Amino acid sequence: MGFSISWFGFRGYEIKDAAALFGRDVGESSEDFDAPISAYRSDKNWAIIILGYCSFPNPPDSYLSAFSQGREMVVVHIEEQTMFARAELWSSGKNIWRVWHRGDKDVREIHTTGDLQPPLNPRGSRHFQNRTRKVMSIMSSTFLSIWRRS
Repeated sequence: MGFSISWFGFRGYEIKDAAALFGRDVGESSEDFDAPISAYRSDKNWAIIILGYCSFPNPPDSYLSAFSQGREMVVVHIEEQTMFARAELWSSGKNIWRVWHRGDKDVREIHTTGDLQPPLNPRGSRHFQNRTRKVMSIMSSTFLSIWRRS
């Protein structure tokens, strides 16, 4: 059937501060992610808020702009059963780039906007499809590795 999640990463934030952006307090520690909202602190200085469902197209850009004021934020949405994935980088209230894919429509349908830096920038590259598939795979495997370590 597949999984459905959204997650938000905040560079340099503590979990309690990231949870507060969603109007939540940090609750009890747990080894599983059965709650509708979970949090994780990476060893690379990221606070990650994980929703137990794909929230796309929410939150709207106005919220993402507010959430990213003064910080760097990554937003990822994955709806596996429809082969949908989207990743965005926000910094200081502005969207830097977006990559999204709707594999149920066309396996090769991959879209990008913004300032994708190499090696993510597919423009003019004959390796566009392979790179972008790799990015989507990395997005999924990053979430799964976090999930398995917890």
